[in-house]
Amino acid sequence: MSSPSALKTKMYPNMAFGFIGLTFIIKKNSFLPKYPELDTSLTKSQALYEGINLITKQNNLDIIDIPLWAGQGIVAQQNRPSPIVIWLQTTTAQVINIQGRTPCNAELAQIELENLSLQLANGVLGDSQSIIDEVKKDYRLKPDIPIGIAHLGLSSLQPQPKKTKHKNITALIVGRLEKRKGTHLLYQIIPQLLTNHPELCFRFIGRDNSQSDGYTISYPEYFRKEFPQFEERVFFDGYVSEQEIQQKYNQADFVLIPSLYESFGLVYLEAMRAKLPIVTFKSGAAVEIFRQDEQDGALLVEQGDLDGYARAIERLINEPALRETIAQAGAERFEAEFGAKKMAQTTAEFYESIIRQEKKRNLPDGQVYQVMEALDYGDAVSTITIQNAEILKELNQPAEILARYAHGAVQHYTSPRHKVLTNPQAHLIFHYWHYSNSTWMLPITQGRKALYYHNITPAKFFDPASKTHAMIKKGYQQLAKIADQFDLLIGDSLYNIQQLTPYLSSPRPGLVIHPVIDVDKLLAASYDLSLQTELQWRKHTNILFAGRIARNKRQDQIMRAFDYYYRNINRDAYLWLVGNDNGDKAYRAELENCAYL
Repeated sequence: MSSPSALKTKMYPNMAFGFIGLTFIIKKNSFLPKYPELDTSLTKSQALYEGINLITKQNNLDIIDIPLWAGQGIVAQQNRPSPIVIWLQTTTAQVINIQGRTPCNAELAQIELENLSLQLANGVLGDSQSIIDEVKKDYRLKPDIPIGIAHLGLSSLQPQPKKTKHKNITALIVGRLEKRKGTHLLYQIIPQLLTNHPELCFRFIGRDNSQSDGYTISYPEYFRKEFPQFEERVFFDGYVSEQEIQQKYNQADFVLIPSLYESFGLVYLEAMRAKLPIVTFKSGAAVEIFRQDEQDGALLVEQGDLDGYARAIERLINEPALRETIAQAGAERFEAEFGAKKMAQTTAEFYESIIRQEKKRNLPDGQVYQVMEALDYGDAVSTITIQNAEILKELNQPAEILARYAHGAVQHYTSPRHKVLTNPQAHLIFHYWHYSNSTWMLPITQGRKALYYHNITPAKFFDPASKTHAMIKKGYQQLAKIADQFDLLIGDSLYNIQQLTPYLSSPRPGLVIHPVIDVDKLLAASYDLSLQTELQWRKHTNILFAGRIARNKRQDQIMRAFDYYYRNINRDAYLWLVGNDNGDKAYRAELENCAYL
């Protein structure tokens, strides 16, 4: 038994879609003795869930997309391995409405399964506004459930050979032969059209579905029996391959889509892509696809107006120029709005919104604050903290940074540390790179705590008599006292996290977050144009080192190396040391007084 369900996986930041056909050799199980008609649907749903479990042993799924039809996702939704999006298409309730009958008890039970599937969904994705409106009318949706629309799309065709001109006119009908597709309606107008237009013929492509409509004779057999005089002008090809369908499109003059309802209908896009005009009813997604009727590629007829439908066909028969104009309009609209890439982008955006929402829901109660001893301007730790603040804001968390000190240029990012006293359930991301006066916050907050360790510069780089040397020693002593109070260790590198090991009495989970460089933002930043012009004009060799003026950055060693290069290799060279010197004025003075400067 083959399940048509699709699993879609994502590997951030690039979305990767996996459409995985799950095939099982299974025996139909018995679930509800009162409704044995549901056994097939529920067995498929169980098989799908088991297939998902097999896949998740090898790949983590961030999101799963399952069709609503027959409640296929119901078992997986009970266990909820990942956020589940329910994909809408024609529903059981709609089929029954189209057929104009009263549902039996088993069908009512199946509709309730679909209702439950919608109630358990993390999001609902439709391929048209029409299907969403129909589901809202016939089913129960949670008031706050995210709803998205992603119109279906197709990839463009390779250039096709030009159609050979011929006297005959072929009307093509693609899709199952059934009442919902309007087959019976065409039968009412085809004989007269064939009588009026000897050059006209009709070609049906698609499986016969007469039994589901309650007929004892197939649609092709019925037509041949009732209208034997037209047997050589009405063709029933049944199911054909994709390659054959394209050939039939290329041989046709226009496409008829008399469906009573299409939630979207890929056949519309196939016809537009093949540069064929369309005649269809104003129902379902047709009014979305062809908003401007023939200016978008189709002649739209009021639902149920068979005389109007026949007149629209006669217009296409009698006016070759009109066929060409409508076909070209449809092809242009297809290329602009219904490509496969656009469908994928729209779908991916909806998936990502659901993933973000579920991440927010899974956050523990309480707000997440970043804590900084000092937020400076331009240094790496402060830049990382500000980038994190922007991410937290997207997650509906406080963007402000609780800091003891802030440089004037970045002070607007900060709030006083005592703000945490108003929220004892708060969670903390505690940035640490030397002794901190903010550790008093750790015991008074009840939320989870992450130590974001940026490493402490070793004391050996500083004068033993300096305040900096003393503060570094205090920092290491303090780290030994506070390390065990954190639930998570975060580091700019694995090395940083490994440096914490001696200060822990028991293991902690660790997370490496490498600094992110926004290249586009850097390239778009303003710069000194006059300096750039001067450097380009002089054509010197310019050697650059970027980093704050600090002993551990070893600018003195760089200067020694440059001195050798200048004296022995290239006298037309300049060394540029770029970085602030807020931390060690004495070191800068030493550099400026170097004999080899």
